[in-house]
Amino acid sequence: MGMQPSISAPPIATLSHSNGNGPVSPQLMYPIDPALERDEWANLAKTNHSAFLQTLLVSLAAPNPISTAGPSVEEAFKSHLVSLAPNPAQKEPQSIPSLYSILKSFWLPSSPAYFSLTTSASMSRTPSEHRFLYWDPQPLVFNGIACPVCSAPLINRGRIRSGPMKVYDLEKPFFIVGCEYICKGPVCVANVPPDGRKFASTDSSILRSLPARLRDEFPAYLMQGDGDLGSGANVWNWQATGVSRSLWNMVRGCLRSGLSRDSIMTIVRAIQNGVPDEQSQMEEEEEADEQDELDQEQPAPNNSTAVVAQPAAPPAVNDAQTNVCYALYSFRDSVLICFHPGCFGRVQQCLEGS
Repeated sequence: MGMQPSISAPPIATLSHSNGNGPVSPQLMYPIDPALERDEWANLAKTNHSAFLQTLLVSLAAPNPISTAGPSVEEAFKSHLVSLAPNPAQKEPQSIPSLYSILKSFWLPSSPAYFSLTTSASMSRTPSEHRFLYWDPQPLVFNGIACPVCSAPLINRGRIRSGPMKVYDLEKPFFIVGCEYICKGPVCVANVPPDGRKFASTDSSILRSLPARLRDEFPAYLMQGDGDLGSGANVWNWQATGVSRSLWNMVRGCLRSGLSRDSIMTIVRAIQNGVPDEQSQMEEEEEADEQDELDQEQPAPNNSTAVVAQPAAPPAVNDAQTNVCYALYSFRDSVLICFHPGCFGRVQQCLEGS
């Protein structure tokens, strides 16, 4: 059975961003041609990181990965939301998540697809093969995070449930599960009534306020535009909004080494999809060439009516005495047809007399 594209793969590069300041701002778009030449790519990478990142995202566009075994990427996201839900027994609303305090990781549990194939139904469910990063730095910062606008302490509203952010990597993409922070300070409530100003844990203003060592743990380079993207469903909906630091650094390093756009994308695709064995590739090419030769040697099918020429005979007449017609015959629907005006019809009718 053929694999179907993931249902949670919206078009990329249609972000609009809001800081919770009222109406959503215009879409984060740059008039960029994804077929830019090497020099233009290199120039964009130096002068306009946001525009270059958008161009790179267009070139990398691909559906969400399909599960080879175990839960789908959508099912994995829902499962992670449940596991990240706060414990009702916890008295402190902003306690450190167990992922951080016990597992000492920002990455949610994942497992190779092989173990989903070999796990029996009686055993506990095997984690998904898809990678998810949970980014909630506020409880890890002493005294929390202050509002970038008014310096009031931010309130942690927990995980964003509308969807994750998609981040392209050297191999399969990973997904970021973020949190929503709200400022209830008088200034922000007055400017953004009635709930106050909202931030996402991945917003550039939030990342800048973190200690350097903690900020360096964030593994992605996101398309932020002229301001924070915010926590709205127009951003957190499975669309691709960035690339991993590893992929970003590799692409920029290739540009500095003089590689063209096509060469860079060839390298990326080779990492993502693998490089075929040279011998196997040669055999496939030879088979393709042989098939092309056979196709060329085969006569083209003729859908027109096949006409069977009879041996040299007198002009077509319908002999009344012999009831023999010398007209041309034609196969149609497996029946011989005579086209002589005097006996048009089946040959048998012609032979019996018209």
